[in-house]
Amino acid sequence: MIGKCSAMQTVLNGFLRYRANLRGELLEKFKVASVDLNPQAVMVTCVDSRILASRITQANPGEILITRNPGNLVPNYNVLPAKTSRPEEAALELACLHDHVDTIVVAGHADCKAMNLVHDNRDQLFKPAKSEKESLLKSWLMANSAPTIKKYSEFEKNSFKKTSSFSIVDGQKFEAYIDPENEYGNNDKFSMINTLVQLENLKHYSFLKEPLETNKVRAYALWLDIYNGDILIFSFKEKRFVKLNDNTYERLVSGINAA
Repeated sequence: MIGKCSAMQTVLNGFLRYRANLRGELLEKFKVASVDLNPQAVMVTCVDSRILASRITQANPGEILITRNPGNLVPNYNVLPAKTSRPEEAALELACLHDHVDTIVVAGHADCKAMNLVHDNRDQLFKPAKSEKESLLKSWLMANSAPTIKKYSEFEKNSFKKTSSFSIVDGQKFEAYIDPENEYGNNDKFSMINTLVQLENLKHYSFLKEPLETNKVRAYALWLDIYNGDILIFSFKEKRFVKLNDNTYERLVSGINAA
């Protein structure tokens, strides 16, 4: 019984709009995808309700797999307790081994509440937890954020004017600037750095190591500026996040194809 649950009514109202406006169109696409399921990419993004990945990419059913968690993390399970559940690794295994996806996209965003929490508590990283009742969200985020905090510190020491090195494949580094024009707040800079650190973590998944080394699977980072709707793509060639628009599209595609 729903009663006066306005939140659930919002969900049901959305389903009704779907039935009235989209159901017929999507049913045809569901049928096509059921016969020829061939997803092109897997996107690791945040659970934030403002991040509507399939709408932002205008993806049709069957085109993109999406896995979500607070902070769009790709955990390095090698540094976590052995019994830690591994849903992100399982999602990437489904995409890359079973569905033969060859493109991984880590998508961060502005005003990420998860990354804001880590940024604001980064000085507590090496301090013991205050109690066993500490926030599960905070504990999980902090356990997975040491490399991001370290990288942020490197950038901060140089006032974000110099590059820092990252590596998706062992022995192959790429350099990155983070907002050298200082267009964004420090919490958003932190979120950008986090997306690149998650690319680094992919090499710790045994089933991805060889595909990444041989370019059978490629990994990219993007960042959504929710303040104005801009999408920023990390360009390995330009060593920075670049706003995607009609003027930058060709050179971004050229850089992606040459990566």
